[in-house]
Amino acid sequence: MHDLVRLFADDLGQREAAGDGREAAVSRLLHHYLATAQEADSHLWPEQTRPASGTFTDRDQARA
Repeated sequence: MHDLVRLFADDLGQREAAGDGREAAVSRLLHHYLATAQEADSHLWPEQTRPASGTFTDRDQARA
């Protein structure tokens, strides 16, 4: 039974993939990860020329 449900879900996902906007969603997610990592990096390496961001208040929060 589990295999049938998995196959049905996979087939449905493949048919609906073109119009569901998943590529744009993945792109937004990866952009968010990159921006957050760059903001944290500004706290972890303060000697860089890029100013620290306002997203994190200190080094410990950036590390978390």
